[in-house]
Amino acid sequence: MSERPVSLITQFLERVSQYQSEWGKGTKYPWRPWFRGEPYCRSATALLPKLYRSKKKRKRLRYEEQELRAEFQRHAVALMSGLQPKGKLAHWEWYFLMQHHGVPTRLLDWTDASLVGLYFALSSRKAEDDDDSADAAVCMLDPYWLNDLSFKEMRLGKGRPVGIAFPDWPEMAEYLRKDPFDLDRLKPALPLAITPSHLSARIAAQKSQFTIFGHDRGDFLVKQANEKASRIRVIPIAGKRKQILQLRAELAGGGISESSVYPDLDGLGREFYMEWKARCRQIAPRQKSI
Repeated sequence: MSERPVSLITQFLERVSQYQSEWGKGTKYPWRPWFRGEPYCRSATALLPKLYRSKKKRKRLRYEEQELRAEFQRHAVALMSGLQPKGKLAHWEWYFLMQHHGVPTRLLDWTDASLVGLYFALSSRKAEDDDDSADAAVCMLDPYWLNDLSFKEMRLGKGRPVGIAFPDWPEMAEYLRKDPFDLDRLKPALPLAITPSHLSARIAAQKSQFTIFGHDRGDFLVKQANEKASRIRVIPIAGKRKQILQLRAELAGGGISESSVYPDLDGLGREFYMEWKARCRQIAPRQKSI
């Protein structure tokens, strides 16, 4: 996090290309890095899933999570107009939907689109914090590297899986049980990179990926981000108000805006509101003469 902040999209893409090139040397498998936007570079909750940001005891959090799973599914059915989760992976699909609609889970959002990650870093900032002391950040992850560490920790032997996990892999049953109240079988400790099914338009538009945390609620990813040998890097984004607005404008010109990331009426409405606010800032109100 001590690197010089970038202030242009070209600088950001150069930094991404640099890390991807370094990580790609000697790699046997094709892969794409993942990105996560953080509005504040020094946030205490960076790289922690929402459920584990609480100071409650781990056992209590796990119980509350199971209650949330059951209640979300019970209430959400009546509100869904499109496809609903079904089949043997329905419990995973409900879990992904929970995360995308703000319910606390052990999931952490990522995207495999670098500029979408940059958009998220900029879009949730508060206007009063757009200054030099509050740089934003985009975290960059090699999901193959993370899963190699996690599968080794699970002691699966030489036949262990390789690459990004899918919900139907047998190993994933250890991270999420079908029965919401099966509380005693969360055995894995480290987070794992998993790709979701695109049940909702929002998940598809955001090119969503996830890391799911195990029973270790610690700051594993945060610690790894500060290790030179790890494959997690933090790209600081300059926090000056003028630079933030310029980056937002460049992203919009490239087709990445609130309505493209959130493809629904709420996203479109927020986009129009943000554009209107930008125009209001450019046009100062006239002062009445004395």
